[in-house]
Amino acid sequence: MSSYYTRPIEEGQRVTAAAFILRCATAFDYNTVRNRDSDPMDAPLLEMPVPQDYVSRLEEARSELRELQALTPEQAAAHCHEEHERAIAHQESYLRDLRESNARFEAMVPLVMAWKPTSAMETEIKGYALRQLMESIHHTVFDEPIIEPDTQEWLGQEIARLEKRIQSIQNDQKELEEHIQNRNHWVAGLYKNLPEGAVGPEPTEEQDAGQEQSMN
Repeated sequence: MSSYYTRPIEEGQRVTAAAFILRCATAFDYNTVRNRDSDPMDAPLLEMPVPQDYVSRLEEARSELRELQALTPEQAAAHCHEEHERAIAHQESYLRDLRESNARFEAMVPLVMAWKPTSAMETEIKGYALRQLMESIHHTVFDEPIIEPDTQEWLGQEIARLEKRIQSIQNDQKELEEHIQNRNHWVAGLYKNLPEGAVGPEPTEEQDAGQEQSMN
């Protein structure tokens, strides 16, 4: 049975060895995205560019860091208080959703318990359904009061968080650039080493007729 890689040969297309090898090479290059229905046999393995989102993410983090470092004591205190208010609102929303979910799970338990199985399989299903409900109920509730932190402590933590984020983005970008460089080097070497001028056999009359039929 032919595969995606060998189907053009089976169909009698005039396929060069280089084109066939490139088609097979896509199995070894996860960065290559092809449309298997429309891309031609000799669709190239394109060079992989460095994504630009690293630049924007890095500038965004640096900008946020500069803003924090420029805060006056009064501004820092106001930001700290706003963060505390947001944290409280988030906790209240989380607890409300959690309790509503638990209430729905708990309401289903007696309904399932009331079911009377009539076979061993149904008994097993009932037990499984009850376990699903009990395992889904949230038994741990993080409802401890959120204490507003000291302003300088909050500011120091936020600056440290952003510095760590900046370092992480830079490390990720460096790693990706090295990967792209190695990948593009691999692709260039593959193209350099491809066989030249080697073409598969001429299609038979039956294959030619089949191709014409499929086009009509």
